[in-house]
Amino acid sequence: MAHWFAVRTKPRREFYAKEQLMRQGHTVYLPVVRRLVSHARRRMMASRPFFTGYLFILLEPDQANWTAINSTYGVACVVRFGDYYPPVPVELIEGLRAREDESGHVVLPEELASPYRPGARVRVRVGEADIEGIFAGLDGEERARVLIELLGRQQDLTVPVEAVSAL
Repeated sequence: MAHWFAVRTKPRREFYAKEQLMRQGHTVYLPVVRRLVSHARRRMMASRPFFTGYLFILLEPDQANWTAINSTYGVACVVRFGDYYPPVPVELIEGLRAREDESGHVVLPEELASPYRPGARVRVRVGEADIEGIFAGLDGEERARVLIELLGRQQDLTVPVEAVSAL
């Protein structure tokens, strides 16, 4: 009986490893989410792995060629503990697939994606000062965008998520 196994990939090589494993005839699952990314001074939504550095592969454990999988371009190694390759619970894979939208992106409940709703009033810690602002959204995983009143205009400020707190 086939089981899902976790595969650790080389840094930022999840999509490449998926392609290489699929070329070998394996069934591979790489859950992705939409993230706001900045590139060349432009912000755009892009597909990013849900689990950075990992993907899942469906294998028959007794017939799996672990050496071939571990030596695939883009793959660091199959997750294991000594000689034991722990299977990933099928409920995890089914749960992620159940949350996918029509384009194949995992959709998170809004309260998990961000603790603040856009438009909420927040406090931003900048050095020793606290500044009130309006939460505009997340800018990646570790930064938040906040609108603050400065010199008579609203300024868009990007700060670490830890610097933002509720009023």
